[in-house]
Amino acid sequence: MEPAPQPQADPARAEAFLTDLAHALHRHGMPAYRIEDALTRVGRALGVQLQAFTTPTGLQLAFGPLENQRLRLLRVEPGFVNLARVAALSELIEDIVEDKLDATAASARLMIQEREALTHGRGSTLTAWAFASGTSAVFFGGGAQDAIAASCIGLLVGWIAVLARKHDRIARVFDVLASSLAASLAGLLHLLPWSISRDAVTLSAIVVLLPGYSFTVALNELAAKHLSSGTARLGGVFTTLLMLVFGTAVGYTAIDIAERGLAPWFAHPTVPELATRSLPPWMAWVALVLAPLSYKVLFQARHRDTAIIVVAAVLAFLAARWGRGSSKRSTRSARCSPLRSERGSARSCSACSAICSRVGGACPRRCRRYRGC
Repeated sequence: MEPAPQPQADPARAEAFLTDLAHALHRHGMPAYRIEDALTRVGRALGVQLQAFTTPTGLQLAFGPLENQRLRLLRVEPGFVNLARVAALSELIEDIVEDKLDATAASARLMIQEREALTHGRGSTLTAWAFASGTSAVFFGGGAQDAIAASCIGLLVGWIAVLARKHDRIARVFDVLASSLAASLAGLLHLLPWSISRDAVTLSAIVVLLPGYSFTVALNELAAKHLSSGTARLGGVFTTLLMLVFGTAVGYTAIDIAERGLAPWFAHPTVPELATRSLPPWMAWVALVLAPLSYKVLFQARHRDTAIIVVAAVLAFLAARWGRGSSKRSTRSARCSPLRSERGSARSCSACSAICSRVGGACPRRCRRYRGC
């Protein structure tokens, strides 16, 4: 059995602090099961009997014994991921559990933390949007034009994201607005004599909007048997993806219509088309360092966690390349499977070459598809 909470001198202050703490944890992107576990531990340390239930859009806190509970219901909106604030709140929770802080001191510390400026300001955030989009174009195999175009469009999308945090009306249509704008600009650049890949640039410009973090949190909540929050969050993920696809389709359609109307302007024979400039192989390693640094800024991570973030990204990239290389080797080995021809049986690529040499260097028809060996 769990130990009973010790009585608190001022339960009203403790309940108010727990309400503020729950709102802060939810606003900064902590999973539902972790919020409930943290509130239960803090409530026990402060001598408050508490039952908590959280969803992506709501908080329910019940204080007191079951026969005489006091319920607090908060309608909240999903916030933005702020890893630095989550780390600070985790340290605050541990200090309370270890009896280093009481409700009054913890409430004051929470208020100070929430009023602190963001770890990374607006300028750093906009720069991170540009670098995240540009490095994504490099990973997608784009050239120099693709990386530059994706960076510029990503910077514009980041500026709209900053506005969306301050204006609710923009926030409600942000996914559709950003994806349609990115697709339109990429399509417009594709019409100009500047060789770019429209699809690669569009995807690179909105790659930050893909709900990868929300999808991971939703799966964690489902694995932790928090079905209500996990299902709701997973539904939000699919809704976001649908809105991004819809916005991209709107942007492409608008450019296609404009292209038919303005075709004579873009088909002028005297306008030369710039050749695509491929990037050197070492640019992938530069992008591999810049990409995690960009997401570190976008997720508002602490400065002291920079090395860990970069190392984790490099290891993931190397593991992916190693896995892709192993898959290619397996596919190549499967293509070199034993084959039979009129002059004998070949059990490997060397045997296939021997058969081809005996017939005068011309492979039989059944053997031509094994040239890749």
